[in-house]
Amino acid sequence: MIQKKVIARYELKIFEDGQIELFPLKLSDATERELNVSQRTKQILAVLEKVKNTCYSYPTFSEAVTDAINTISAEQNISQSSVRDKITRQQGLSMAEFLNLTQKWIRNGDTALKEKLQSNTSQHHADDQEALDNFFG
Repeated sequence: MIQKKVIARYELKIFEDGQIELFPLKLSDATERELNVSQRTKQILAVLEKVKNTCYSYPTFSEAVTDAINTISAEQNISQSSVRDKITRQQGLSMAEFLNLTQKWIRNGDTALKEKLQSNTSQHHADDQEALDNFFG
């Protein structure tokens, strides 16, 4: 099998009325270099990437996060509760706190979300720390 490098990713949405929306997704440095990042960090960053790219397509920010959780859990064949657990309990956050921090990051470039995630990532997981740095810039 020939290995191919991914140079672009898109999200395609097809609505019941036939309308189609296509969103380019940013390829993070962590994705391109395939770092040895934990599943927890990969799933958190996948949710954040999806929310960032699609949040303005939803009536509420909460709906964008819910859809991101549903999509990532389906793509990775894991339960929605497992993804929710990684972005809330394992980070010491309620869902309301996660929503608030994520919204502040997307709208204002606030760094509190990055700092929270980094503080809950062991220093022994240098690849996780690097993935967070690459993702948030």
